[in-house]
Amino acid sequence: MSGTRETPADPADGGETLDPIILRQLTELEATGPGLVARLLHNFIDQAPKRIAVIASAVAAGDATAVREQAHALRGSSLNIGAMRLANICKRLESQAKLGNLQGAEESIDRLTDEFVRVRETKEFKSL
Repeated sequence: MSGTRETPADPADGGETLDPIILRQLTELEATGPGLVARLLHNFIDQAPKRIAVIASAVAAGDATAVREQAHALRGSSLNIGAMRLANICKRLESQAKLGNLQGAEESIDRLTDEFVRVRETKEFKSL
């Protein structure tokens, strides 16, 4: 993994860092249960790096099943908060692992890490 080097967003990942439509829906949801969205976002910020680390370990071990499962879980939580680029990276990694092919997966982990940082640095997360 790159560590300190940030890769630019890949246009193939599609969309904005956070989908404005989903953000609007989350805002509307907040009106029905104050604090619900903040808990959702905090949970994402807490869990996503752990899932990325598990994916990285699974890639290093050649465990395509674990890569697929963790990428799928991260994709779901990313979609829930509108992190579409992150979800798209997970989708490609999940599909690749489903075929048992982990070639180039290290690059996807770098992209996952960098995109997570972009999500975490958005104003929506900085205001938590």
